[in-house]
Amino acid sequence: MIGSLIGAEEAVETYRYIHDNYTVFNENKELYDKSITTFLKYDATLSLTDSTNIEIMSELGINKIVSFDNDFDKVDGILRIH
Repeated sequence: MIGSLIGAEEAVETYRYIHDNYTVFNENKELYDKSITTFLKYDATLSLTDSTNIEIMSELGINKIVSFDNDFDKVDGILRIH
């Protein structure tokens, strides 16, 4: 998307910045299985993406999230910062 909007060099620069400064989680079956369980727990009022974020946070012992998405307010043990 970045490449098509502002150019290939900027896209590569963005990729390198993310790669060097953040942990990127790749999809895996175990994570998706846990995420589906969370998704069902909240009766689909959380998206699968939100459910996956919650599972990753749980694995890493993170209990705060910066988000404008008030769906995270439904989750016990998570403090949403907005």
